[in-house]
Amino acid sequence: FTVCTFIVLTGKHCDDGRNYYKEGWIGSATYADSMMDFTQDFIAVTWKEYGFKNFIFSPHSMYSVLAMLTSGATDNSTTQGELLTAFGKLAYIEYLEQLHGQVVKSYKGIEVEKTITFGNRLWTMPRYFSKIEEGYKCKIRYSFGSEFAKLIARNPENEVNDWLKEVTEGKTNKVIGKFSYLISRNI
Repeated sequence: FTVCTFIVLTGKHCDDGRNYYKEGWIGSATYADSMMDFTQDFIAVTWKEYGFKNFIFSPHSMYSVLAMLTSGATDNSTTQGELLTAFGKLAYIEYLEQLHGQVVKSYKGIEVEKTITFGNRLWTMPRYFSKIEEGYKCKIRYSFGSEFAKLIARNPENEVNDWLKEVTEGKTNKVIGKFSYLISRNI
């Protein structure tokens, strides 16, 4: 079983002085409840919008992406508040970041690594890379086990697929086909 995300965890503090791995802040039951709320709400909306068609999604992957977006929103903004409502019982950004960090850290345990390959990587266009604030990069690294990378201009899908192949040790070779013309011409 492979979760397509890449992790580098060291348990260090970010420049803002917060310890992103302080143990015992909130429990795994809270995380599980929040994940269940998110999953059930997502399914309900999808069925309402698209009918009872078959579909496949990874609740953890979608939850993580939404959490990363929420962490990047301006604190106490309307956007952050609206995004937090998706997390049900875990609608506090500090708890969300803390608990997600604990979950990511647990994925790197010796026993878990025998079963799961976990990785998380975010790509952006080179012109936006320098605009990503260091504090946000730190949150993404320590709370979500992710790093930012610049997309290459020529065949950027190869970079993503090569990373996936490396993380999954060749079990998955391709997740992305050609990038759309709009994305490719703007890299």
